[in-house]
Amino acid sequence: MKENMFYGATPLIFQRADELRSRMTAAEEILWNAIHINEWHLKFRRQHPIASYITDFYCHAIKLVIEIDGEIHDSVDAKKNDDERELHLKDLGLTVIRFKNSEIITDKKNVLIKIGQTIKGLQSTPNPPLGDGGRSKDLPNPPLGDGGKSKDLPNPPLGDGGKGKGKGKTTLYIIKIGGNIIDDTEKLSAFLKDFASIGSQSSQSLEPAIRKILVHGGGKLATQLAEELKIPQQLVNGRRITDAATLKIVTMVYAGYINKNIVAVLQANGCNAIGITGADANAIQAHKRTPSWDGGMPEFPNPPSGDGNIPEFPNPPS
Repeated sequence: MKENMFYGATPLIFQRADELRSRMTAAEEILWNAIHINEWHLKFRRQHPIASYITDFYCHAIKLVIEIDGEIHDSVDAKKNDDERELHLKDLGLTVIRFKNSEIITDKKNVLIKIGQTIKGLQSTPNPPLGDGGRSKDLPNPPLGDGGKSKDLPNPPLGDGGKGKGKGKTTLYIIKIGGNIIDDTEKLSAFLKDFASIGSQSSQSLEPAIRKILVHGGGKLATQLAEELKIPQQLVNGRRITDAATLKIVTMVYAGYINKNIVAVLQANGCNAIGITGADANAIQAHKRTPSWDGGMPEFPNPPSGDGNIPEFPNPPS
């Protein structure tokens, strides 16, 4: 499969990138003119969409991001946002180098030397490591929704049309993560590396096939966005009441921003993930809860099937 250099960026990010290209800063213009045609024989892209970000310059051949910081990046909040952004980009397996506007304008020669040194270092490493240096943690007993017990399925719901690899039954893992992981960037990154590693060996061998589904929520982001938009939230026994206005919020957050970021990180870790919701392919059929509803897990009457991709579901709203 051809690698996607945009890591799940949405149409809105592409539109914003087009706007930024038409009004580059003076420092960006200077550096672009210097690296657009370069001695390294590499293709750089300007204002390039990656996941939920727009990077100043990007070379996909060596996965190098170059960021240029103006004075606005000197504030405490901006530095915090830059740190989170850089951590996420590194989790995708990218290398990030930063320069200030003043460096580009007053010392372009030294900036190009530093870029050249970084390129040389990346080219000397055949496969740039992901996140933790390419090492993923072993999960001998992955945490599952049913207390650690996996379900053996005589016919795999995903993948090869019902034919398991080798002999034996296909194992399906359904793993759910909550807000305590979604809200913590480092925990989420570590978990997704672990999740990506589940079944990675069996897919290359004659061992029984392993399939996996990741179910996620939205953490605190949906509530925060609702507050910013002044949409009142109602909780009953800790469960969100989803009216029409709130449904728009949870769809944007769960099925949009968070879902696509998770997919991008899984792809970067070698897991061919697809982000879908219960509405896609009629995967989850639901009805409005009554006041006496006492819990329970949703059923999957028509599990999606097909080409071995890993589905990844946002939690259906209450």
